[in-house]
Amino acid sequence: MRCNSLQENQIMEESISGDDILPIKEIYKPGSKQYKETVNIGNKAYDYKRPELVVIPKSHEDVEATIKYARAYKYVLTVKCGGHSYAGYCLNKGGIVLDMKEMNQVHIDDEALTVTVQAGALWMKVYTKLADRCSDYIVIGGQCPKVGVSGFTLGGGLSPFSRQYGLAVDNLLKVSMVDASGTLLHLTNEETDPDRRGLFWALCGGGGGNFGVVTEFTFKIHRLPNLTVVCGTLTWNLPQQKEEFTKAMDTLNNEVPRDLCIDNVWCYDYGKGKEEAQGQLKVSMTVIYNGLMEECNDVLKEILDQNPVNTLKKMHWIKWEQMEMSFDPHSDEIFYHHASFIMGEHGITTEVSDKISQLMEEVPALVTEKKGSVMKKNAHILWDQIGKQTATVPADDTPFYWREGEYVMTAAIYWSKKEQKEVALQWTEKCKEVLTPFALDGKAAYVNYIDEYSLENWQEAYYGGNYSRLCGIKSRWDPENFFHFKQSIELSPAS
Repeated sequence: MRCNSLQENQIMEESISGDDILPIKEIYKPGSKQYKETVNIGNKAYDYKRPELVVIPKSHEDVEATIKYARAYKYVLTVKCGGHSYAGYCLNKGGIVLDMKEMNQVHIDDEALTVTVQAGALWMKVYTKLADRCSDYIVIGGQCPKVGVSGFTLGGGLSPFSRQYGLAVDNLLKVSMVDASGTLLHLTNEETDPDRRGLFWALCGGGGGNFGVVTEFTFKIHRLPNLTVVCGTLTWNLPQQKEEFTKAMDTLNNEVPRDLCIDNVWCYDYGKGKEEAQGQLKVSMTVIYNGLMEECNDVLKEILDQNPVNTLKKMHWIKWEQMEMSFDPHSDEIFYHHASFIMGEHGITTEVSDKISQLMEEVPALVTEKKGSVMKKNAHILWDQIGKQTATVPADDTPFYWREGEYVMTAAIYWSKKEQKEVALQWTEKCKEVLTPFALDGKAAYVNYIDEYSLENWQEAYYGGNYSRLCGIKSRWDPENFFHFKQSIELSPAS
């Protein structure tokens, strides 16, 4: 008996022994509410992928059993944690999706100053647990609190605190993972065996879903020097405030201290009135300063002098994350696609900034209002700022090769109808044509801002000079390429 003989919507309620049965309680097929929740990734551009089964494990043993079952019956197996894979690589056609959402426990060790997080947790749960325990505890996690811990970390992990404390993987101490044979491994950053040390290295930025199913992470905890940080946005209207914004950008591109992170986003604001039907192009700096308000105002004085709309406030870090929770990336009604670039220190020159603004002016209006037929422009170009501490780590210390990077950028466009895809992708291709020459080595991109459609030589774009080592580790730990998808790490040519 195979699991695919179960009646639709049925959950296998009891564990049944035998080599041909998957002994897990929560198994779902198409038509059930739980199946629909798992396959909804909020992006219709990729949700055509439909697995035969969704399995929701609650333990290491459940993960081991699912992998062994999938291998025995030749099912493709992919893993969903937060569901934010921009190309939907957590899904597959006709296989098994392992939805980790029930494995989401968080354990804090106050003496060791570490936090152990199961792979299905979202960052908001981690932040809440830390804040409840001690208000000055932080971990190097995502600014978006609805992002899953696993995919974020396995791709490197960019945080507003990375300029002080490094990437998420620079703060990763231990990992538990079930490999392609169904064996549970416990790995640390102090491995002495070359194979195990290599596998831990590969998990520090080699991308999610490539080497096995990670079930647990242990990270360093850091303590804020003050109980509060300064958070908020500085916003300009374009082209009305172009001169002021250009001066602000010149200041930003010159030098930013390590305790200050300034992310940036160009997007359209339509307001609520009919008079704004054409949309206002805005550019906002998202400021997170790990210090006092007075210090922040002093550091930002030259930028603040350029008349932005200023929402900066002193607050507890958890308060900022709670505010971010109001943004919901999931929708049943939208298609979207991302392109990615990584630029170095001082990389956002006036020329680059002007080119980004021009690209945003050229965004096609492809999103239909729910209450009418008005077509709106829905796109953004943004960056996450890293540098300082992240740049002190050699390029081959982790798979995240682009350590000279300071601006990790993505261009994204949204559309409402399937037939608009070609027009939408023409815009992202134009973004790549214009901006890629300014990326590190003329190609650097970020694996967590994955681009499935037309990224040439994605292997080097994501991993630079570290790709061949990743292939060797893949060949050692998954020699049959059991874990695979369109842009997964490949086996070494000699394998």
